[in-house]
Amino acid sequence: MEEIIKNTTKTLMDIEPITTLIQNSINNGIKLFEKKRNENIKNFYNELLKGNVSEEQIKYEIELIKANENDFYNILSASIYDEEQEKISIYVHIYKYIRENQQLSKKEKTFYLKAGKEISYTGFFLIAKFYTNFMLGKYKDPYSFSKVLGESTSNEYNYDLSILSKFGYCVFSSIYYANIVSINKDIHVFFDNNYLIPENFE
Repeated sequence: MEEIIKNTTKTLMDIEPITTLIQNSINNGIKLFEKKRNENIKNFYNELLKGNVSEEQIKYEIELIKANENDFYNILSASIYDEEQEKISIYVHIYKYIRENQQLSKKEKTFYLKAGKEISYTGFFLIAKFYTNFMLGKYKDPYSFSKVLGESTSNEYNYDLSILSKFGYCVFSSIYYANIVSINKDIHVFFDNNYLIPENFE
């Protein structure tokens, strides 16, 4: 019996350092997660308040957030967990668009939020470039994405284009064609006019 107790005690002592290591690893993981999450939240707010840091503007935004709490939370949450932090400005634009268009149905809001999550930064860049150059009349074949891709082959962008197709921003028929009606309708959900200038796509 004494031997059993000794062996049990030794086993518990062997396990304790392992348990401590596991707990330390978990704590480190939590710290890293919280640090990254907090950085992303800060970046979202910085983008939301960009150029407007007066006390009045901050109070105004806080009141708007309270009035649109669910939409704000859903979009902020999606932004936090998106690996492409370049898309923060796009999430902020989606939030502002939904906030300023209260007549949108739940289905429409969900559509734009899903688009924000699933379309890559490259995909958004492609439709912004297409729209900007299309509006300038630069494309002889206005519906082909080939001009947008430049010297790159469409194979390099197949994934991005397939996702754009899923959301109706292009269609595939031997090559990918832009759906200019859908792009024209939604481009300002994701971008403002200050971004949609030729200099950003040279």
